[in-house]
Amino acid sequence: MQSRVEFFTVKQNFELSDIVKNPVILALSLEKRIIPRCNVLKILYSIGLIGRVNAGSVTLALTLNEEKFIEKYVTKYQVTVPEMVHAYKRQIGLVDFERGRWVLEDVES
Repeated sequence: MQSRVEFFTVKQNFELSDIVKNPVILALSLEKRIIPRCNVLKILYSIGLIGRVNAGSVTLALTLNEEKFIEKYVTKYQVTVPEMVHAYKRQIGLVDFERGRWVLEDVES
């Protein structure tokens, strides 16, 4: 939990009050959800495809289900920023989009 609070306050410039308003973000996986999605937002913002990234927009992006997030922030920009799509898919273990659904990579334990 401490690493998530630190990530939001240091890397994303959240105030503690932002976290208190949206405590659900502390339950999310830092490696599988928070970092990959924040990376997508950072890339889109840095090249001017989305507006200012703030606590509200990050929280919204983090709380969207995977399908909605991919539709809104990844698929929408796949032609403009194809390398971001591939990087995001690798980060979260997605390998392909088939018949309207993302297919998870088979990871052996």
